[in-house]
Amino acid sequence: MAVSRQAWLATAYAVIVATLFCHWAWFKLVRRFPAVAISVGTLAIPVVGVLTSTVGLGEPSVGMR
Repeated sequence: MAVSRQAWLATAYAVIVATLFCHWAWFKLVRRFPAVAISVGTLAIPVVGVLTSTVGLGEPSVGMR
């Protein structure tokens, strides 16, 4: 089974942007801000993801029926 060019590009994007850039940005933030601020920001990631999927994809949120 051959892998399409589009799949290779998506994989390359995920590796380059999501992995390399985000790790670089994470370590920059850790050096600049106190641990408490970084930990609170990390805890907000799932909330931002749920709200973004609700707005961007039209998915129902928990408790919204």
